[in-house]
This record gives sequence, structure tokens and C-alpha cells, in this order.
Amino acid sequence: MFKKKEPTPQFIKRMKGQDYIDSTRKYLDYLEEHLNNVAKAFSELSEACNGKEYWVGDDFTWWTFKAEVEAHDLSKFSKEEFVQYRDNFFHVCDEDKESSNFHVAWENHKDKNHHHHETAEHYIDIVHMVIDWIAMSYKFGDNPRDFYNKTKPSMNIDEKLHQYVDELFSHLEEYRAMRNAEVRHFTFQIARHFPLDERIGRCQRLVEVKAIGDTAFARSHGVRSAAPHPLHRITRRDGERIRLERKTHLLDGVRLGQCARGDCQRCGYNSDRLTIPNA
Repeated sequence: MFKKKEPTPQFIKRMKGQDYIDSTRKYLDYLEEHLNNVAKAFSELSEACNGKEYWVGDDFTWWTFKAEVEAHDLSKFSKEEFVQYRDNFFHVCDEDKESSNFHVAWENHKDKNHHHHETAEHYIDIVHMVIDWIAMSYKFGDNPRDFYNKTKPSMNIDEKLHQYVDELFSHLEEYRAMRNAEVRHFTFQIARHFPLDERIGRCQRLVEVKAIGDTAFARSHGVRSAAPHPLHRITRRDGERIRLERKTHLLDGVRLGQCARGDCQRCGYNSDRLTIPNA
């Protein structure tokens, strides 16, 4: 049976409106990336300030603050800001940017969102502002404190709020230093299965790899290569394959080596424990 052929746009290859569809998609992608980074920044700063700041320790305050973060930049989807932001930052032509009235949308945005220093008044506004800066640092790969230092001379906020910004960055830097030290120094413990004492039959020995990529240290202890990742498989010289399993609470715990077979009955290692018996 003859099938009717669907019409094709053989005379028009691209509609002019497609340019605005593409620019809108780019702007939406940018917004989505930023909102995801804000969520990550909130989690990181919450961990960094845990036990140090009231807004983390107080349950009601933290959940209230979390709800506010979830509404971050929501005004950018409003009629007062969406098209104006798109035409200013993702414009199709120069005429669109010139007529975008972005300055009006920017004033509306600052009025609706107090995570900008022009409208920040309270300590909780400062926390929102620092989270926004951390989120932007994820995108551009820079240090949020450096951005603050550049912006500080033009910031018209109380000196106490400046001190609080410094405190938040200090918490963040201490947390990151602790986390990086965990990853780089004395963080991998490799459980190796080979006979250390044939008389008692214990097979497990702890080897501490001083730093990721320290292959010389690893080889000196019978391991072909240092593991760059907690789940990366490595091979001992005798060919037996073992793996590292991450055993942490968020980023603050202890990473332990575990035999690929699971719990080891011979040496008493249990995968639910955070220690390995000394061989």
C-alpha cells in the first residue's frame, strides 16, 4: 500500500525563532548548573560549620534555612527577570542586549534576594551570600575568598558582618584542609592477604600508603601501584586481586581496605567495623 510522504522543510533550513529557543536553552542550562552548585555549596558549608555555627546546630533554624536555599534565585524565572537576564547574557543580537532593561531586572533581583551584598542586612543573609560565592567558585574553579577580597572595598555592610564572612571562610578552609589531608596523607589502608605467620595462619597485614600516587612506597610493600581511588582495584605481586572499600561518614571517616571476598574469617576482619585487627 502506498504510504504518503511527510512534508519536509526543503526550502527553509532554519527558522529565526530557533535562535531564541537556543539562547533560552543555554540560559536554562546555566540556571540549572548554578542551582545544583548552590545545593552542593549549602551541603559543604553545613558540614564545615557543623558544631561551630548556630544555624547548623539549631534544628529549626537549619530546616528553615534549607527551605530558603531551595528557593535560591527563584525570581530569575519571573516575568520581571527571565527575558531580561536571557537577553543580556545570552542575547541573539546586540539590539536585544541594548533593549533588555537588565538594570531594572537587576534591581528587582537584589530586592527579592538578599544574598547580594547590596541588600544583605543580617547574619543569615551573609550565609546565603557566601553559599552563592562558593557555588560560583565551583563553576569558575577559583577561590571564593579571593572574590570576597576583591569585592570587599565596594561592600557597604557592617564591620561585624565582614568579620562573620571571614569566620565562615575560615570554617570552610579548615574543613577543606582536613578533607584534603584525609585524601592525601595516611588515608589508604590496604588489607593484603598473604601469610605473615604460618604458625598461626593469620593472613592480613595493614599497609599505610602515605599519599595517593606514592608508587615507590607501595611497591616497597609488595603492591604494584598505589590506588588513586577508594574503589580502584590493585594487584599484589603474587597476582591476588584485592580492592579498597570506602568506609566513611560523609567525608570525615576512615577508609579501610577490604578483601574482595568480603569478611575474612581467617584474620577476623569484619566489613561492618571501622578497624582491622593488627596482624
